[in-house]
Amino acid sequence: MGSTGKIQRRRGLDFFLSWHFPVLPVFPRSSLLQSALRFATITQPSNLPPTVLFPRVTAMTRIAVSVLGIVLLSNTAFAQDKDALPFEKSVLPIFQAKCFNCHGEKKQRGGLDMRTKAAILKGGENGTALKSMSLKDSILWEKIRTDEMPEGDKKLTPVEKDIIRRWIEAGAPGDDKAVAPRGPDLTITDEDRKFWAFQTPVRPKVPALKATNPIDAFILATLQKKQMTLSPEADPLTLLRRVTFDLTGLPTTVVEIDQFLKDCASAKPQAAYEKVVDRLLASPNYGERWGRHWLDLAGYADSEGILDADYVRSAAWRYRDYVIRAFNDDKPYDRFLLEQIAGDELVDYWNVHQTVKELPPNVVDALVATGYLRCASDTSRPDFVSIKNAPGYYFQTLDDTVKIVSTGLMGMTLQCAKCHSHKYDPIPQTDYYRMQAIFMSGYRPGQWIPQVQRKLNESTAAQEKAAKEHNARIDVEIAAIKKQWGALKTKDKAPTGKYAEDIKALEAKKRTFAEIRAFYDLPGEVKTHLLKRGEYLQPGPEVIPNVLRVLANHQTFEVPTRAKDAKTSGRRLAFAKWLTSPEHPLTARVMVNRLWLHHFGVGLVATPDNFGKTGSPPSHPELLDWLARDFGEPSPVRGRVAPPWSVKQMQRLIVTSAAYKQQSAYLPNAHANAKRIDPDNRLLWRQRLRRLEGEAMRDAVLAVSGTLNPQMFGPPVGMVRSGDGEVNTPATPDGNRRSIYLQVRRSQPLTFLQLFDQPVIETNCTRREVSTVASQALTLLNSDFMTTKANAFADRVLKEDAKDPAKRAILLAFGRSATDKETALFAKFLDQQTQQHAKTQPAEARRRAVADLCHMLLSANEFAYVD
Repeated sequence: MGSTGKIQRRRGLDFFLSWHFPVLPVFPRSSLLQSALRFATITQPSNLPPTVLFPRVTAMTRIAVSVLGIVLLSNTAFAQDKDALPFEKSVLPIFQAKCFNCHGEKKQRGGLDMRTKAAILKGGENGTALKSMSLKDSILWEKIRTDEMPEGDKKLTPVEKDIIRRWIEAGAPGDDKAVAPRGPDLTITDEDRKFWAFQTPVRPKVPALKATNPIDAFILATLQKKQMTLSPEADPLTLLRRVTFDLTGLPTTVVEIDQFLKDCASAKPQAAYEKVVDRLLASPNYGERWGRHWLDLAGYADSEGILDADYVRSAAWRYRDYVIRAFNDDKPYDRFLLEQIAGDELVDYWNVHQTVKELPPNVVDALVATGYLRCASDTSRPDFVSIKNAPGYYFQTLDDTVKIVSTGLMGMTLQCAKCHSHKYDPIPQTDYYRMQAIFMSGYRPGQWIPQVQRKLNESTAAQEKAAKEHNARIDVEIAAIKKQWGALKTKDKAPTGKYAEDIKALEAKKRTFAEIRAFYDLPGEVKTHLLKRGEYLQPGPEVIPNVLRVLANHQTFEVPTRAKDAKTSGRRLAFAKWLTSPEHPLTARVMVNRLWLHHFGVGLVATPDNFGKTGSPPSHPELLDWLARDFGEPSPVRGRVAPPWSVKQMQRLIVTSAAYKQQSAYLPNAHANAKRIDPDNRLLWRQRLRRLEGEAMRDAVLAVSGTLNPQMFGPPVGMVRSGDGEVNTPATPDGNRRSIYLQVRRSQPLTFLQLFDQPVIETNCTRREVSTVASQALTLLNSDFMTTKANAFADRVLKEDAKDPAKRAILLAFGRSATDKETALFAKFLDQQTQQHAKTQPAEARRRAVADLCHMLLSANEFAYVD
């Protein structure tokens, strides 16, 4: 049908609307209604007059009319006040541009603050400046109408006056507390710096209470003020299972249970428990557990993300292994951060590269550690130079890196300041780009190196020279063979047979070096510009590398002048040293809060990535500050003095506290008052019941079933996608390795882990969500993974205790002995299931019955939760 038909169809629809809805308000062209009508295809002969209503409509048209009904219902208020304009988008920007100089943050003439609607309603010395729906009674309108205000050359235009008039007449709608975006370079005041999170923590005095652990003294002091106290200690085996999962992510073994009960009988329970804690902290499984927590923060993945290709990162796993080793070695946390942010600068890599014969292990470690700054999604390829909007991808990688550092290490949300100064925290837009400049020496949108090319070899200049000479000699030999082949009369252009084998053997003799996915500076100076509205096509003034000004008082941030021939800028090392100062307000607080989060389910600050004004205030501020100071500068506790910045010793302090060892059960008689006063248990009058994350759940299934492959480190285990779209591990021994060693593909998350809330890493994950959905139960009952492991579990149980498999299965799955009631119940269950299976497979009937029992235990709440 030609264009005439299209016009007639639209006119027919317009006629329909005008006839049936004569008071229809005028909707924006971009509205949902317009979009639906624009794509509604009306089947109508082109020869009908435009006033004839169409006889037939398509499904899309019916959708359009349905949308029309929804819009009419949802826009009743708008139809009544069709001239009303949104305060936040239309009115407040006018006040910001024309009035804030005299009635804003720095100055409030006549006592009038115009930064929020609430402040305008409150008014100043002359009373309220605004009476909604009354122009003549509003001082604000009278001053504007007569051009008395604003003074000088900032008079309002007729259009601006009309916007304000219509807004007042409509009842001055809008959020009373909405604030305008602040300028890119707002002033940081002393009042801003007084906010608790921006002040260096001061070690408070430990409350003088009967407690051997300072943590308990602080918590008891808070509880006693509310006439509350701690709950009784959990039973020994519950404690053993809790601390084992918390520190290693694995269930307790029968040997561990027997040894612990033996120690409890022959010594004081506290001593037996502390012996367990020390053993778990020394276990290599500790680094795998806590490395997984850190990799969430870092946004670690084995693929690049962003585009559909989702390229695999060939050497990313070396950073994962570095993190595991760092936790196992209890690398001081300040050194841990220094290496990840500026490892190359810290060990003077470029100088070492030129002057030694072989890279020392500490230099290799430091280079691998900088893989932290390479975790952000990055799909840049060599062919990106031909893509018009490529810088958009480059800046996204840079922005994600800033987010990973700020939320994970500093507990600050800076993303708002990318487009405008932060609305709530004292973070000017210029501060965002000053911090971005710290990393722009390595990530340069104007001089971008595609991710596949951004790497360092694990070699020195001397080794590279020797390898080049060696490989050149081999190339000569290969060329000679190819020349001999060329002299032969054959139809094959490429060498075959013995010639090909000889060439392949020579190629294998060439010297190559392991790759390091490192972050390093590019040569030359780089300029960073503030981007207006965060758009890379709108560069603003140049900024210099620096830190957030609201945090700048505790220690000077200085970047050394870069020499012309310098290989590195020193920006990241200066930032890392500033960040790891014991006087830094946030670094230690954020880390001890994160440790607390993983041991109690909620941090002392419930928003671990947001210590700002919109975040949650600390439930125990003095305890948080004491832990933060003790982390960097430990004090003696029960005769022990921990080394500075020791993560393991801080955890030891936490898990040996009475607060940690409490029961999680709610006791109606004992807890009624506590629940009424503190229903969310923020004051910690009992421990919290916590569900295992997806990785710990899978690892526990493998461990209990006896199929866990304990191999550590190395390249990740690749995934296998089945025809129905599920992503699973391969059916090989590698497929039974711990979850931390499975490939993290952004576009192909493992189905089992994803169901149990493994995050799909877009940037990073500072706190995992916990969901409860039907698909989780269905997966536990029906998936091939669970069925296979239930059978393996049954084989293990029958091998270890064929006489009473139910007791053995409960001990392995739940870390405790079976009750008399459970023993009787499961004996009856096994008999019934054996009889049932005997009808079809008599030889396998008993084993299959035990497999059913094992499957049931692996799917039970008690298995999935840590009490």
